Amino acid sequence: MAKIILDPGHVEGYNRGAVSGYYEGTAMYHYAYRLADKLRAAGLDVGITRTKITDNPSLTARGKQAKGADMFVSLHSNAASSASANGVTVFYSIKRNADKPHATKWCNELAGLINGGTRARGASTRKGSGNWDYYTVIQSAVAAGCPHVFLIEHGFHSNKKECTWLMQPANMEAMATLECGLICDILGVKASGGTTHAPASFGQKMVNTPDDTLNVRDAANVNGKKLGALKDRSLVEVYGLAGNGWVLIQQGSLRGWVNGKYLVEPEKTFAPYIVRVTADALNIRKGPGTNYDVAGCIRDKGSYTIIGEQDGWGRLKSGAGWISLAYTTKVGDADAKPELTRILKLTSPNMRGEDVRWAQARLNALGYNCGTPDGIFGPNTDKAVKAFQRANGLSQDGDIGPKTWAKL
Repeated sequence: MAKIILDPGHVEGYNRGAVSGYYEGTAMYHYAYRLADKLRAAGLDVGITRTKITDNPSLTARGKQAKGADMFVSLHSNAASSASANGVTVFYSIKRNADKPHATKWCNELAGLINGGTRARGASTRKGSGNWDYYTVIQSAVAAGCPHVFLIEHGFHSNKKECTWLMQPANMEAMATLECGLICDILGVKASGGTTHAPASFGQKMVNTPDDTLNVRDAANVNGKKLGALKDRSLVEVYGLAGNGWVLIQQGSLRGWVNGKYLVEPEKTFAPYIVRVTADALNIRKGPGTNYDVAGCIRDKGSYTIIGEQDGWGRLKSGAGWISLAYTTKVGDADAKPELTRILKLTSPNMRGEDVRWAQARLNALGYNCGTPDGIFGPNTDKAVKAFQRANGLSQDGDIGPKTWAKL
């Protein structure tokens, strides 16, 4: 079992951030335990240099705990006199040159996450006056024989935007997920069963881009390289959140960043129902809102089946689009016989609605073929109605009024 030592820098209450309530020593302590949980779930043996938040071992003592471990990671956030300073730096040892590509990848991916994309300041070493590492904690961990040693600066807590980002639990969860994956990649860790470790999902979301697709990019902004596109109403797994509202998702083998404003909660199991339009003219929109283009118009005050709801709008079963439910009245469940609110008959243009569809389905079931029940009262439906009326002693006018409706 691979072993890693996490070193949350400093001590409780040390290094105040630009936002009230943030202290580097406190924040990194809590973050270390969040990251440790993910690493243990991936099958790693994890030690932490501060077992209590008030612990403040010396830098040499922290590094010595790396003896026998496969990796040592010291966790920090940076600070500068300039409030605009920002970005991520990953330090590695001057005696561990093989760690440079790991440190570079770590820096770039972490920078892509923090605050929706911050500066990647690079993979760096810092040498003292002799042939030794400037940072005592790195020097001590290397002396203990640890093969992989890193010190991570997770953005600047002296930068108000980055400090605010570091204070959000969801962002810390996303960062832990990312860093767990990076650590597992470096150590070649496999989950039980032989599969590569996969970070835990935050859950599912559904793409909401009516009549369009959603681009997936390799960075959390519109300048990222396009990796692919997601179909409307398709489901994705969420693995991270950026401060600018972008979301790290995966769908099959496609993994990358999307604009979170186009993701919604998955539709719950929905019981379709029938509504009757009360407006003389009701626009059908391509999406649930007046900001979507008009796809058609209902003028017959007919009955229609709703198969989904969002923000006071109903999705039509026919696939034509969405209508405002404010201009409708619910008249029954989709499986029930609809209420007859008008005389159904052959007109120009043809009458449409769920009441027509129900009548067509009933006529077909009784042996009076009117074709596919499409909810459109056309000539075939007119013929079927007249045949039904003739067989049942009703006036053969082709109109479905209360008497014909009752017989059906």
